[in-house]
Amino acid sequence: MPALTSDLTSNIVPSVVTDNDMDLVCFDVFCNASKYRCILFYRPPGTDAVSRHTAGLLCSALQELATVDIPTFIVTDLNCLNIDWQSHSQAIGESDSACVDFTTGNGYVQCVMDATRGSNILDLVFCNDPILMSHIDVLPPFSSSGHNAIEFVISCESTDYSIDSGETRKRYLWSEGDYESMAA
Repeated sequence: MPALTSDLTSNIVPSVVTDNDMDLVCFDVFCNASKYRCILFYRPPGTDAVSRHTAGLLCSALQELATVDIPTFIVTDLNCLNIDWQSHSQAIGESDSACVDFTTGNGYVQCVMDATRGSNILDLVFCNDPILMSHIDVLPPFSSSGHNAIEFVISCESTDYSIDSGETRKRYLWSEGDYESMAA
């Protein structure tokens, strides 16, 4: 559950991609003259057809909501046990591949480095501008949860991402790189 200080305002951002089984919320936070996007979602564990369908919907929603020119934070219980986020390696699985492809292809960095359930890193925070993360901690579980809590602080003192300035911001489109030509 996100906690915002009282001096911030936020707006819910609707998604065109909807499904009754998809737990996703997106909101923009306004701090000074800057705007930040937060996307929270849950992906149930599994590799069956329903799980693959849900993963596909989530990737479509992320493509719509998280490919914007503002700092964006994605907070999720992704349930991708086969991905080692510290080494960016992945095991077999269509859902796992889609998640890794989206995050790396769009310049997102996974910021949680400690286990959040058992010895696994299941609860994740991705950011397309990680310099804004002033700190991130894995804390004991909240209430009766089986997962550790994650606390992170976003530094929003800068006005580099002004809402009204009309200036554009450089954003790398990693998914559009011609890696075959670069490797040749």
